[in-house]
Amino acid sequence: MKSVDFDRRLFSGNFYHVMRYMSHDDVRYIFAYGGSSSGKTYGIVQAVLISTLKDAKNTLVFRKVLASIRKTIFNDFKTAIAQLKLTDMFIVQDLKIKCFNGGVIDFLGCDDPEKIKGI
Repeated sequence: MKSVDFDRRLFSGNFYHVMRYMSHDDVRYIFAYGGSSSGKTYGIVQAVLISTLKDAKNTLVFRKVLASIRKTIFNDFKTAIAQLKLTDMFIVQDLKIKCFNGGVIDFLGCDDPEKIKGI
C-alpha cells in the first residue's frame, strides 16, 4: 500500500466535515449547503477521492442530465486529482475514474431510466 502525505491547506474546509460524516456507517445522506463558490462541491469531490484512495470504495455520481456531467462535476474531479497530485493513482476515462487499488467512481445522468434501472 502506498503512503501519501498531504498538506492540509490543499483541502477545503468542507472536506473535513464531509470526511467525518462519511466515516460513520449509520450516516446515509450528507446534505451540503452554503452560498455560491463556498466550496461545497469541491470539498465533497476531495472527500470522495480520498475515500476511494483509502478504502477502495466505489462511488456513483449522479446529475439530472448526463450531458452536463463532463463540464461540471467530472471536470471538478479531474481538477482535484491534479491539484492533489494523484494523477499516478487514478486513471481518468470517459465518465469513469479508476483508482489503482480497484475503487471506481462512475458518473451517470438520471435522464436515462434504462441506465439507472439496475443500480
